[in-house]
Amino acid sequence: MAASAAWARKNERAIVDPGAPLFRKKRVTAAGIEDFTDSKTAYTIVEAESHGEAARLFLDHPHLALLHGNSIEVIECPAIPG
Repeated sequence: MAASAAWARKNERAIVDPGAPLFRKKRVTAAGIEDFTDSKTAYTIVEAESHGEAARLFLDHPHLALLHGNSIEVIECPAIPG
């Protein structure tokens, strides 16, 4: 937890929403509602000049060192045209 807090302090200018853990998940389709699982365990929202810059913010995130094979997905959320 201390390493994650240090990462957050280092990147506080880019963090829009520090996020939260992700637990129980439901998928809604035309066929109804079902439980599902995936590898996503938490989210954080950052703002950066580019998608690549946003990804670079996570290069030293402590989650990557917790377990071999851990990864972080960086998904662009463009503004909705109004």
